[in-house]
Amino acid sequence: MIGKNKILAIIPARAGSKRIKNKNIKTFNGKPLVYWSIKVAKQSKYIDDVIVSTDSKKISNISKKFGARVPFLRSKKNSKDKSLSSSLVIEVLKKIDGEFDIIILLQPTSPLRNVNDVDRSIELLIKNKSNNVVSVIKTKAKEVSKLFLKNSSINNLVKHEKSFKFLLNGAIFVIKKDFFLKKKIFVSNNTSIWVMPNFRSIDIDVGEDFSKAQKISKTFI
Repeated sequence: MIGKNKILAIIPARAGSKRIKNKNIKTFNGKPLVYWSIKVAKQSKYIDDVIVSTDSKKISNISKKFGARVPFLRSKKNSKDKSLSSSLVIEVLKKIDGEFDIIILLQPTSPLRNVNDVDRSIELLIKNKSNNVVSVIKTKAKEVSKLFLKNSSINNLVKHEKSFKFLLNGAIFVIKKDFFLKKKIFVSNNTSIWVMPNFRSIDIDVGEDFSKAQKISKTFI
């Protein structure tokens, strides 16, 4: 808890994965991939509850073993390849007991984030009075897509960073619950950013990502 705010971590880990079979429980440095997100959530000095949202009994059992709660199995509607993260978060909030003020979404595919990334992101939300915080990497890329955050939409930049654009890395989404329930979005016009180094920002999608992340992780895990 930070101040009077109660914080819920949600880790989305469905069974289906197109490019890497059983990705969320594939062994990464001796542990299932989902373990690394559970670990940082449990290490956080602010997070009050850790819930894994999954449609798999196997993933549920593994998650419980490492200290997360799995109070229900995710619905089929929210377990499809194109299901929205916002929908699964709403499902969790509807089905669990307890009142929470802040939600943090931690995807298992970002195993290189650490507890400092998590706690500093939560602190930014409170300090900047933001609606939400997202983790990003800096880039000087000229092309801007929907994945880039333009400088004008970010409220905690410093002057020397204004030559950069910022790309969502998918590792951390922190948002005020009431704002989320009203807007159903994770990025707003009152977004703060937590900048992560590129080498810890790998979002595992294909086998090459998995191998690269595992190689990097051996230097600091």
